[in-house]
Amino acid sequence: MIYRKSIIVGILLFLIVLVVSVVILGGASMNPEKALEGFSRQIEQGKLNDIRLTIYYVNPFYLTLHPWSVDDLIKASGEQKIVIDGDCLVDYISYLERINTDVFVPVEQKTILDARLYYVFETKKNRKIFDVVMWGGDDTSIFINGLEVKGDDVFYDVIKPFLPASILNDFEAFIARHNI
Repeated sequence: MIYRKSIIVGILLFLIVLVVSVVILGGASMNPEKALEGFSRQIEQGKLNDIRLTIYYVNPFYLTLHPWSVDDLIKASGEQKIVIDGDCLVDYISYLERINTDVFVPVEQKTILDARLYYVFETKKNRKIFDVVMWGGDDTSIFINGLEVKGDDVFYDVIKPFLPASILNDFEAFIARHNI
């Protein structure tokens, strides 16, 4: 009887710790609006030294057997990864300032993520601030901190200056072909 009560109490304590951990650690950082507020504040204050932008990409015309997750893209991208330190981002602050909550328009009908381009702004201590995954199964939606929204040029324009010319041409052709 005592053994049974200890198991029940143990399970309840585990569930409480789990819920509190999810709320504290994951809740605030997953909300795109809150993440963007913090990100925008850092941009306005010119505090980009502690920020790093990492871009993962693959040719958008690359055929896969199934829609790709972010993990699939990261594993497959190999050397197709670009890391930009905050010092270099200062030169592109006008692009970063264009990202605001006005461009967060939720989609009416959810689609399946098929990642071809993923970028993440994070601190130098690897704490994620804000991330963007392109594109949804209908090729027009994107995912911001996991929330699917209608695509907007601003999310692509932010990283264009950092992409190699060859992949930039592929993405431009993909965007034109799919009317993104």
